[in-house]
Amino acid sequence: MAPCDQGVTLEGKEHHSYVLKRFFNIGNGAEKVSVSENQKYLYLEAERLCLLQEAVQGFYQLVDDQISSDKRASIADFDVTDFQIACEVVLGDGKPSRASNVTDEQYIEAAPAKLVWIMEPERKHTITKWSGTLNHPVHVSLLGQTASAIAHYFWLHTKGEMVLADMQSTEGISSTTKRLTNFLFDPMTYTTAMEDLNTSGLGDFGQKGVATFFDMHRCGAVCEMLALGNIEPEAGEDQGDEAEEADKEDNKGTLFCGGDNDHEYAMESAPGTPTAAT
Repeated sequence: MAPCDQGVTLEGKEHHSYVLKRFFNIGNGAEKVSVSENQKYLYLEAERLCLLQEAVQGFYQLVDDQISSDKRASIADFDVTDFQIACEVVLGDGKPSRASNVTDEQYIEAAPAKLVWIMEPERKHTITKWSGTLNHPVHVSLLGQTASAIAHYFWLHTKGEMVLADMQSTEGISSTTKRLTNFLFDPMTYTTAMEDLNTSGLGDFGQKGVATFFDMHRCGAVCEMLALGNIEPEAGEDQGDEAEEADKEDNKGTLFCGGDNDHEYAMESAPGTPTAAT
């Protein structure tokens, strides 16, 4: 995995800090998330991150192909956080970590479900929001217009099947370019599938979320430079009935960061998802 943007040298070896995340609330109340529910939704979070990584790579490939070097400064730098799925291993007569909030009985009864976390490099705590839940503001800044263009490209990358929302980033040093960049993390997606909410993960408002993006997105200078075209639903596409309001508006779920030094965390890739970025 790529190191976090800050590290120290310890006995000749680099030491890096990471955060471990699990779901704390998925809409049923605080700490009412089963082991299997946490595993299911963390794997979907991993799928979202992998898809966003692919889209951002494609976006900057398009930038390289279409934008001359003298105009490259007109587009800001974004990247996607590196991550791994960590599986908490309870050894011998040990117990699940306190941070997991899982009892011995719950851990045993949950089998074959695993106690999993998403592990990411620890970065700065200052977060910038570029879009939210059912909210896609128009930006005038270089960073904001680039973020909006990435969201536009994401729609094209998924062939009109998914919208990117809840875009947020924090600054860090890229492990590849060694330059200051803006790392996207914890994305939300909305799908066009006429299925239950949360098809692509918690916070998926389906057709309502997609329609909101169409209504609110406005192409800025970066979209125009890349000739991304107009954002439109497919002809004749039914945007569907509105989802329930209020209590479901923030149903992306709450991720809890935790972990301790008394437990091992084995790395794995989620079944059915691309291998996590390394």
